[in-house]
Amino acid sequence: MCTCLIFSFGIWQLRRMKFKKEIIEKRHERLNMPRIEVKGSPFPWNESNLADYEYRVVQVSGVYDHSKEIWVGPRPAQTPYEMKKPGYLVVTPLRLADGSTILVNRGMLAFEWLASTEKKETNEWVTVRGVLIPGELMSFKKSMMRLRNNPAARHFRYLVPDELVECVDARNHTEAGLALINAYDVRYEDDPLNARRAFRPPFDVKKRHDYMVFFCDEHVHFNYAMQWFIMGTIIFVASLYKFVEVSRWRW
Repeated sequence: MCTCLIFSFGIWQLRRMKFKKEIIEKRHERLNMPRIEVKGSPFPWNESNLADYEYRVVQVSGVYDHSKEIWVGPRPAQTPYEMKKPGYLVVTPLRLADGSTILVNRGMLAFEWLASTEKKETNEWVTVRGVLIPGELMSFKKSMMRLRNNPAARHFRYLVPDELVECVDARNHTEAGLALINAYDVRYEDDPLNARRAFRPPFDVKKRHDYMVFFCDEHVHFNYAMQWFIMGTIIFVASLYKFVEVSRWRW
């Protein structure tokens, strides 16, 4: 029984290896597809085809509405944001030319900057490039095991678009709550040379290659599987040897 249980762990790791490999291949393919330029509502994605647009690179232009900015966290110092200090993810609604809204995760900011009285951003026309994601922990969205977001109090632990959108007064409420953009590049149209960069928040953003990085990739799962199989084999051989020895002693 013990041997069967251990071998089942190895088989489970092989299944996880296959699952991770498929995810990495899908993300690699999507991230290298032509960029999608969104100019207004309706967006190319909707409830029925959102899965086909996940992890596509999106470009969108508009004005950040800083009055509706949302902090998601707190988060510890972590990768892929490469933050050396704890902080929050900053989600800001981007108002497009037609008045529609799309949520943008601008990256992670340290506590010190968020608490600074100097953090005053002006409303500028910007062009954002980023990766479209459906949110964090989507498979656990309805789980009772996770902490809940509280839109009424503007307290958010996770990036869940349909909960974040409750706080941004989006005209296209349902559409804006389907997904958000993880920004990795922002161009300020009034400052194309980025001369005022020193006066802007120092966001740490998730780069495109970071979507290929997992705590356990397919190779790690393979190594774990081999460890379980070796352990199971050793226990099986030892048990068989013991059984033979006991049988011989009885006879």
